[in-house]
Amino acid sequence: MKDYDEMRHDLIKMLKELDENLGGINPEKSHPQPKESVFDAEDKVRQEIDKVKLSMESMDSDSYSQCLLCGKPIPQKILAANPFAGLCGKCSPSDDDPVV
Repeated sequence: MKDYDEMRHDLIKMLKELDENLGGINPEKSHPQPKESVFDAEDKVRQEIDKVKLSMESMDSDSYSQCLLCGKPIPQKILAANPFAGLCGKCSPSDDDPVV
């Protein structure tokens, strides 16, 4: 399992990649999709950036890996699969999609 330093490093890398992706989205360029699709893509990237930033903030406040509902630790296997997970396996509506 990854330790928090590795996970933090991965989140920083992910944030840089998302920032680059966001910079590459330009609704003024000719795209095969309508402008609305481009704006939807931009919104999705911004949402991912927000998730990364929230995860990093929770690491800084020592609340990372604590379930938002019950306060118990979120298993490492869940965090490894989804570093944005905010719920433990028992509190998550689905084991496949732990909520942020």
